[in-house]
Amino acid sequence: MAPGEEQDFDPTKDATVKLLRHITEKGFQLGSCIGSFIVVPVIAYRGRASNCPTVPKMLRGLSRSAVYTTIAAGLLGLGMVYGTPLTPEGIQDRVYRLHYNEGQNRTDTFCRAGAVAGAAAAAAKFGAGRTALNAGAAFGASLAVLAHVASYEGAEKGLKTGPTNMLNELKREN
Repeated sequence: MAPGEEQDFDPTKDATVKLLRHITEKGFQLGSCIGSFIVVPVIAYRGRASNCPTVPKMLRGLSRSAVYTTIAAGLLGLGMVYGTPLTPEGIQDRVYRLHYNEGQNRTDTFCRAGAVAGAAAAAAKFGAGRTALNAGAAFGASLAVLAHVASYEGAEKGLKTGPTNMLNELKREN
């Protein structure tokens, strides 16, 4: 095999683990966005009204939003995979589709890079405490989601995009 050539992807290898990792990663991304764009502004607004220091509260709120949503997504994913009649073939099909989904992979790459950059910036500014690192990673990931959405050109490449694409596929199958 030549360098740069991809081997055929085998969705049967660790398919359940790959699907659960994907679900958990989406939970972190969701929690990061909720924390950054809802929780932090609410805490800042309330802190301004009460004249109390808000930065530690904002860091705590953002960190908790990301962590709790990640945990909830992981638990829901476990319930979905083991608590519903999903067949191994259905899980493998989903993993196969995720592996070749350009937009999804791009989002994940942006978020991972944003989380690392955010954690590094938080460590430099606030120290290497767990709350600051979690909050920095969450804020970096949420900004990375925005950067991905603002710069994604999948529709121009003829790729099917949008939240209803999967629903449309399900309708066609039935």
